[in-house]
Amino acid sequence: MRSIALLFLSLAPALLADAAERPKEIRALVDAAPVAPPELAADILIRIVESGRVTDPAWKLELLDQAFHMAGAAKYPVALSAAVARALNTDSDPGVRSGALHAKLDALSLRCRAVSGTLALDRKKAVALFREIPILQFPAHTCADSMRELPDIVFETLGQVFAQAFTPQERAKGKHVDFAEEYLGGLTSPTQLEPAIRMIAAQKLTSDELARLTGVLVASIQQLNSDDRTFTAVTNPGLIDEVLTFADRCRQSGYSPQSLVASFRAYLVRHFQAARCAESPKAYSGGRLAETFNQMLVPLAGEGAVAPITPDEMKPVSVGEAAKVYEFWSKPAARKVMADYKLLRFGTDEQQALNSAKGTRPDHMAQFLTVEQRSTPEWQAAAQEFLSRLEEWKQDNDEPAESYFHEVCFMYAGLLDIAPSGSLREHVLHSYIDFLKNSEVERGSPPEWYLEVSRLMNGATDATSGEISRVKNEMRARGDPVMILLVDVQRTLAAQASTTTGHRHAGSTPAP
Repeated sequence: MRSIALLFLSLAPALLADAAERPKEIRALVDAAPVAPPELAADILIRIVESGRVTDPAWKLELLDQAFHMAGAAKYPVALSAAVARALNTDSDPGVRSGALHAKLDALSLRCRAVSGTLALDRKKAVALFREIPILQFPAHTCADSMRELPDIVFETLGQVFAQAFTPQERAKGKHVDFAEEYLGGLTSPTQLEPAIRMIAAQKLTSDELARLTGVLVASIQQLNSDDRTFTAVTNPGLIDEVLTFADRCRQSGYSPQSLVASFRAYLVRHFQAARCAESPKAYSGGRLAETFNQMLVPLAGEGAVAPITPDEMKPVSVGEAAKVYEFWSKPAARKVMADYKLLRFGTDEQQALNSAKGTRPDHMAQFLTVEQRSTPEWQAAAQEFLSRLEEWKQDNDEPAESYFHEVCFMYAGLLDIAPSGSLREHVLHSYIDFLKNSEVERGSPPEWYLEVSRLMNGATDATSGEISRVKNEMRARGDPVMILLVDVQRTLAAQASTTTGHRHAGSTPAP
């Protein structure tokens, strides 16, 4: 018996240390994470590490490794962004999708986030993980496509690994340059060009290192050939500025930028003369890109070394169609719902005129009906009827599931925004939660589902902290396991942030 007691006493410090380093509320979140779609689960694990709640380095590495490998099953391999101006509209499929992916929930972003976190703990492990990221392969886009890939984060992470993961001895042997060359020598899309240049430009390099990496970049540019939708989306005056800054750095380092400027000229002309999309000639037939190239880059190559781009070299072989952008509220049923909602929010023409005379609200939104106007029996009855029709609203056969999902969420969020406290508001909230938890988008496009769930958790326009807490309580009570987990994650990590801030303030010295 005495030996058992002594054994317990010897183990007690380790057990206490483990409990301190692996708090039970964090272990509960980690254990529950796999219930979520893979990109949300990976994001949760990374956020836990980033929160500072985990102090055990071994556990941090374990969680980051788990997140890295979970990310491989994410819906989107890489983040997407608008390829044409119309696709920036947040009332459109591409606009909402790119917004949802800004949360870095694509496979590439999640893996790079895990690598960045690992780099601070284990440099060799970070390099090994980075090498596991598949070489980026991008689909060829047609002129009908409205989005393009956004791989910037992989080059940002490559820059971090390049600068931090190699010992002085390894750097003396050029191992860091060898590593970077593997990735800079395999560019396959114009989307990679600007972030690749930015990555090299951000490094502290010797003249020889700069010459090596520039040579690899030039070789990539010489073979780079892509569709016009992608080329036009990323080839703009900003890219010219990046090339200009980089070429000037080469010149100042004693390395002639002639090959860089010549390869970039060939790259531009090759794409100018190819089949182009309807928007492209309208945007660039004036020769702004060529003009900037001729005026700024040609002189850097040396007199007569690189010829200016001529108007004849900018004539496309053909012009294709414009991008197809699915815009919300384009179906008759959706337009009717929107019109009815606007009437509930802003009232009649007379009511709108009276409220608009007050000027814009502090949040710069247009004035809408007052609480008194929204508390009348007539308004309440109209809102209840609207909610009933919203609950019965079905997806059109030829409408994308995600579009229908976002339209319905917009209406629920809007109605929750204007419904005064009471039974109607409770009904709206419950119906909204039920819609979210029953939507196929949760598994079909998790980032887009998460976008709407996050908006609900963050509260309506004028919501108080108490009201936001009330919404989260209802989400916990009525939501599915993933919604419950997301609420718990937000609350647990927010509580830690609040505690940390409080401790910092308590320990600070008052200003004199």
